[in-house]
Amino acid sequence: MLQDSTVIRSDNPFFVPDFDTEFRLYPSLAIRIDRLGKSIAPKFAHRYYAQVTLAATVRAENILSELRAKGLPWDKAISFDRCCMLGDFRPIENIDAAKRIFFHIGDCTREISRAGFKSDVDKIISLVSENNILKMGDVILLTGDETGIRLEPGQNLHAEIDSDKLLEIRIK
Repeated sequence: MLQDSTVIRSDNPFFVPDFDTEFRLYPSLAIRIDRLGKSIAPKFAHRYYAQVTLAATVRAENILSELRAKGLPWDKAISFDRCCMLGDFRPIENIDAAKRIFFHIGDCTREISRAGFKSDVDKIISLVSENNILKMGDVILLTGDETGIRLEPGQNLHAEIDSDKLLEIRIK
């Protein structure tokens, strides 16, 4: 769960914080919730979203390692101001018809798989809504990349569905 202050929109710069020495970016798909719901069954989950975008989250890796080792909550390492980069939302059909979904940052390119995407979203919405009320405007991130991409000032991030650029962030 990330608070509103963690979100940065496309075309705004991301400033690498100084509270850790290694930050990694994790590419994601993001679904925006369109209606209020609680305890949503997977077979009805498709009624709660219609738009998708590309997103990325930033983690403070050294702090995360320390917190994991001590068995402490991870919030300090994964939930800080402007750590969640959100692109421009598009109709969910854009993902269904997409041939390629990819992120470019520096010299690195990561392609995102959408295999099982809709069924995964439906299951996740059902699980999250068991204990939380989903509200209009909430965003659910689906991150499949476990290694992430090292962030350095001077890089540029851009993410596309086919040739439709949804996310562009300068890293400073």
